[in-house]
Formats: sequence, structure tokens, C-alpha cells
Amino acid sequence: MLPPFGDDEARVFAAELGCALGFLHDFGIMHRDVKMENVLLSDQGHLRLADFGLSRRLERGARAFTICGTIQYMAPEVLSGGPYSHAADWWSLGILLFSMVTGKFPVPPEPDHCNMLRKVRDCPYSIPKTFRPALALLVSTKYHHNKFSMLFSLSPSCL
Repeated sequence: MLPPFGDDEARVFAAELGCALGFLHDFGIMHRDVKMENVLLSDQGHLRLADFGLSRRLERGARAFTICGTIQYMAPEVLSGGPYSHAADWWSLGILLFSMVTGKFPVPPEPDHCNMLRKVRDCPYSIPKTFRPALALLVSTKYHHNKFSMLFSLSPSCL
């Protein structure tokens, strides 16, 4: 894992990756493998979401059942075999933001997917006290699968 990023970088990651996910979801595409390794930096300094090998078409309101993705970033409903929706991508974005700011995952990875599911379900997901209030709100939205619109309610000066 990389050293922790600052709040300013987290805000840029959240905004740019949130826009990318919103765009994909509006066109009925679920990425299913949102993670740091799939984020590229353009020559203009903007972020690009890459590796669509696990993505699939999923219309609004539809559900998927395939267990796929990177285990540390998977939402509980993906780990358990579904049903799940586009909201699982938002969970993964929340895990990515948490890990980029803290330098660690909220749940240590487990090679066994059943043990990982148990740990993900049992984890209290506490937000570090060092997080500014807006950053804590942004990262914690993954636990409730709130939509990207939460990002628009955050003041950049608060992050």
C-alpha cells in the first residue's frame, strides 16, 4: 500500500472517480473492480478508470449475482453472491478513498473469500478521528451505498 494521501488528493480522487462511475452507471455499465490499481493518471493530470475486464451491462434496477472483483474492495453483497447493483461500485470507491487516506484497508485482506465475507460483515468500520468532518462523511457513505449526489453537498473548504 502507498503512503497515505492528503485530503486535497482524496477530494480530487472522489470527484473524478465519482464522475467516471456516474457516467458508466448512466449508460448501464457496472465496473465491478474499482481499486487503486485500476486508476490511471492522464498527461493532463486527470484520473482515468481502467480495466473493464469484469465490467458488465446492468440496467438500473437490475441485479447481478457473480462474485467478482478484488476481495479487499468487494461490497458484502458481492462477496455473498448477490444480489447486488451499481451500489457495489460506490462501496469500492469508499474503500479506495479510505485506504488512500489512511494507508491501510478497513478490513485486512483474507485469501479465503468466506473468511473475508465474515470480516467485512463483522467490521465496525470506524472512521479515524483525524478525518475532517466532510471527509468522514464522504468515506462513510460507502457503508450505506449513498449515491454520488453526496459529493455535491460537500464544501471543498471542509475536506
